[in-house]
Amino acid sequence: MQQVYTIDEIMGMNKISRINFMNTISGFKSANLIASINDIGKSNLAIFSSVIHLGSKPPFFGFVSRPASVERHTLSNILANKFYTINHVNTNNFNQAHQTSGKYPMGISEFEQCGLNEEYINDFKVPFVNSSSVKLAMEFVEKLHIAANDTVLVVGKLLFVATPSNALQETGMISLENLGTTAISGINSYHATKKLATLPYVSAQNASGND
Repeated sequence: MQQVYTIDEIMGMNKISRINFMNTISGFKSANLIASINDIGKSNLAIFSSVIHLGSKPPFFGFVSRPASVERHTLSNILANKFYTINHVNTNNFNQAHQTSGKYPMGISEFEQCGLNEEYINDFKVPFVNSSSVKLAMEFVEKLHIAANDTVLVVGKLLFVATPSNALQETGMISLENLGTTAISGINSYHATKKLATLPYVSAQNASGND
């Protein structure tokens, strides 16, 4: 039997239930730690479930920063210094990663507070998360204000990637399951993944026409 939830019923839920409901119905989301630095080089680290792939050539990724009703340290650091890192949350560090969702004062490093270690690669001035299996070095490109809910889509260009040497497959895919990359449902449920299949590419002449 199927249950239909009207928008009035959804909006009538208590705040926590509504947030969990809305953050679950979109399906599993990526779990990433975004590191940035402030004007005096102090690191900041925050967990995000909104990182998206925007294109491969040029290689752009985006993430959503919520409304500025409170200080958004990640966004302000990126706007000031232009560089940041995106680091996968893994099955071996998701507990520490989740702790970065707390509201820490400006100038307090979540690396130190949450038991995660900084790692510097190729003289990139922003740290990576040492225990993350996939690490992206990013350069800020632009921010797009979404007026409907006062959020900001931050667009960045990929500069380089660091992964274990055995992560890259012949197809060019990264073996995320073998690397222990996790997913998020809701706002605080973390999941290991299990690959079902790799299906063949569907060419235009065989496609159904659906977008």
